[in-house]
Amino acid sequence: MHIRIHCLLKNCSVALMLVITLLVDLQAFASVISDPLEKPQLWQKLKEAPTDSLLWSSYIGKPWVAMTIQEKEKVEEWKSQLTEELISNSKEVYAGETKAKAVDDSPEAWEGMPSQEQITASEQIQIGKELKEHFKAIESAMLSEPDYIAELKRNLTVNFVILDATYREEFEAYGVNYRGYYEVYPEGNYPQEKWIAEKSSQLRLYKKSEFEKMKAEMLRTAN
Repeated sequence: MHIRIHCLLKNCSVALMLVITLLVDLQAFASVISDPLEKPQLWQKLKEAPTDSLLWSSYIGKPWVAMTIQEKEKVEEWKSQLTEELISNSKEVYAGETKAKAVDDSPEAWEGMPSQEQITASEQIQIGKELKEHFKAIESAMLSEPDYIAELKRNLTVNFVILDATYREEFEAYGVNYRGYYEVYPEGNYPQEKWIAEKSSQLRLYKKSEFEKMKAEMLRTAN
């Protein structure tokens, strides 16, 4: 009788552990986000460039300064998860491409196969090409201008103040001090079109620099 009870308790413990493990796995699965606002085109761009504040503003549908605290917290949460996912995926791609030729070093495994020294230059070029295309896609997503910014630019007379405030947010997100148009030209005697064009070019340079840092980090962590 005691043996049966002991076995029953043991089986229950095992079953309980299995249930707990399943619940943990399900919770982890549920935590993976996938386009919560159902804007697939913007979400795909965010997956490729999760640190782009303008993309997040476009995804939420309002500039950062107009977002509620809850919206900002969600953006930071989604940004963190997408950044981790991007780095993880890039590490896998990089490791897979650079180690595609790594196999068992035993004589049996190499029998009838070309040695590592015999790998052709064309194969190495192909690996480099695939990696280059991967980073090119990420860079393109980061440097592309969100649609809502392009839309605002079509009517500078009405939207100039909004654009200037948006650029301030973007510059400060990259740790760059931003002086607004009317701080620099209180009389408003400088062409607004030229100001916006200059700030767009400067912002693109900062994004390019951020991309290079991200790329270097991905390559470093993949090694």
